[in-house]
Amino acid sequence: MEIDKYYNGILNGVQLLAKEDSFNSLVVKSKCGLGKSYYVDKALETCGKEFVIFKGAISEAKFFEFINENKDKIIVMRDCGNLLRKLTFIDFLKSATDLTPIRKISRSNYSTHEGVPELIEFTGKIIWELNELPTKNKEDFEAVIDRSIYVELNFSKDDIKDILYQICQNPEEKELTDYIIELGNKIGFDLNFRIQKKYIGIYNFCKVEEHDWKEYINNLMFSELPESKKLLYRFAGNNQTRRIEFVKYLMRIKDYSYCTAERRIKNWLYLEEIYSNKLKQGQLSLNPFEVPKIELVKENDKTVKA
Repeated sequence: MEIDKYYNGILNGVQLLAKEDSFNSLVVKSKCGLGKSYYVDKALETCGKEFVIFKGAISEAKFFEFINENKDKIIVMRDCGNLLRKLTFIDFLKSATDLTPIRKISRSNYSTHEGVPELIEFTGKIIWELNELPTKNKEDFEAVIDRSIYVELNFSKDDIKDILYQICQNPEEKELTDYIIELGNKIGFDLNFRIQKKYIGIYNFCKVEEHDWKEYINNLMFSELPESKKLLYRFAGNNQTRRIEFVKYLMRIKDYSYCTAERRIKNWLYLEEIYSNKLKQGQLSLNPFEVPKIELVKENDKTVKA
């Protein structure tokens, strides 16, 4: 499938992990809803290797027991970012992903459960799926990445748009996708494939029940905007607005002080939830400002701006 070209990093990374003894860990990072879990599972099924998936929170002791029960399998860690906040767990992870075929992991204080051995000879491998790299214990986790195959999905808006259309299976889904892309661009909403699937379900429901599907989508998409975008949209719609006017608006409706309003705007700009033309007290917008193109022409053997 043409869509697979966007996921060659994952497909190749899983193949390498499964078949090459030099690697014991794969870290896959992307924003949520962009298909990393689907393609990790697809690649593992193609490899024919036995694997288990763990989701959610778990204590270090329980994870040690889980490792012992699956010590010769590929373990996929999904939605487990909370574990990476603990330095002791990262140290454990370093031992489990060391670049040797057999890694000996001491129980130490990890588990006191009866029947769990003092020492595990771990021959399995670990795949970590992450939306973001941990900011706490960052340097220690970098040691895990150094031991691992690292794959990051970096999709542009055009890439996401292309994949959204490739996912469509009929003209109705394409009609919906046309609409949510246009609406998302209008209000500064970032689409992903999970959201598209949810909206397809709403579209199908509305068609059967004879409801206005566009009204349903409009209400849902707006409710899912971060607060920064909601506030800016309520104030200025899709138009650009002067920063100082938005500050005054926040001071009125949120009862912020001037300094608090400015600090919030600064944070939203840093997170790229809203955008600025970079001029002090300049314009704000829901969408990035276009950078003017400078055309160069030759004039009397000298290159000058057009």
